[in-house]
Amino acid sequence: MKISKEDPRLTAYAFGEIDDPKERTEIEQAIAANPELQAEVESIRNMGELLAGGLECEAVPELNEF
Repeated sequence: MKISKEDPRLTAYAFGEIDDPKERTEIEQAIAANPELQAEVESIRNMGELLAGGLECEAVPELNEF
């Protein structure tokens, strides 16, 4: 399987959103064979953690009934 750094499946993989075991295995094999893809997945995971941490600091707006 040929995967590029821009393939959206890398983001889905990094966030654990690949449900199909066969597809997940194919992506894992492609990542294992390519250091550039390994770095991209790590970068995606780091950005996700950074964003999640930033959102935790945001105030939650109060909802009012009409």
